[in-house]
Amino acid sequence: MRSYSVFFLADQPLDDKGLVLVPQKISLFALLLPGLWALFNRLWLVFFAYFAVLFGLGMLVEAFGFSPGINFLLSSLLALFIALSASYFKEQRLRTEGYEEQAPVEASSLIEAEKKALAELAKGADIHKPEEYRPFNVKAEMEQKNDCDN
Repeated sequence: MRSYSVFFLADQPLDDKGLVLVPQKISLFALLLPGLWALFNRLWLVFFAYFAVLFGLGMLVEAFGFSPGINFLLSSLLALFIALSASYFKEQRLRTEGYEEQAPVEASSLIEAEKKALAELAKGADIHKPEEYRPFNVKAEMEQKNDCDN
């Protein structure tokens, strides 16, 4: 079973762009063509950062006189990093567009995951992700630390 991150936009109907599911998986397209993948997904910062880092790596390889194989290896590692982080980059874009994250859903397909997410909403479940599910919940950690200090 695959895990899906569920994002909800309160202003949109659920059948349009109000509900977005992002599968937690490696992106083969991002592994093979990271620059085009970033453009296709409208991730402009990732696109420009990829080519800036790629250019910098090329300059370093040329400056130190390494073989072209090293340049290929480093650019492949950069593409692997982008492919492994593809879901995270998509989630961050959705957050900046105003989407709020719900609790994750596990399902064998995207259609099944959408059905599970819609069923939770139909039950009247809170459409916002609870605080305890948020990764790196700094606010809660600071409150716990302050409670311990007092």
